[in-house]
Amino acid sequence: MMSAKGRVVTPGEEIGSVKLGIPGLNVSVSRRKLYSCVWGVVRASEDRQVDVITLREPRYPLKGDIVLCRVANVTENLAETQCVCALRTSLVQFNRVFRALLPRTQSGVVGDLRAYFRVGDVLIARVISMEIAPLTISTREDELGVVASRCHSCGSFMQREDLALVCRECGVKRKSKVSPHYDPQRFYSIYMSLYEVLP
Repeated sequence: MMSAKGRVVTPGEEIGSVKLGIPGLNVSVSRRKLYSCVWGVVRASEDRQVDVITLREPRYPLKGDIVLCRVANVTENLAETQCVCALRTSLVQFNRVFRALLPRTQSGVVGDLRAYFRVGDVLIARVISMEIAPLTISTREDELGVVASRCHSCGSFMQREDLALVCRECGVKRKSKVSPHYDPQRFYSIYMSLYEVLP
């Protein structure tokens, strides 16, 4: 353990073999190797637990974070999103755009995902796995889901009506996994202002 202890590591960086110790705080395991989940310093306890202690407020997604994402592609079973920030005690802009996948099993809906999520929808979701890129997110909780959507016919912002979205300009209506925080002008503006400045 001496070779890894005290070393500064970055997210996704290999710390060493599982023989070094038991994965602890901010450490994941893949293919019998330990990986750092954060930017920090490797520490090992007397009971062989390997931790990575963060050095500063992370500007990347953490497991459990609520993140703001936009749907880039959607199939029957999977939505691919691009995440730009975490909604922690304050909004934390990431250091780049992070790709995240929303599997149907974590969506909180039954049936084809294309019926509930559309390309361009902005949503809030929880990071449930970051051990292997891309991230895995979930919208199963009642508070999570679509917070901004534009009509695919005319481009106007859709309005929430119960569990559906309706375009007041052209009458298009569709079901959606809508968050109770739905506010299309606010969230679309936040997402685009961050997306445009990230590498």
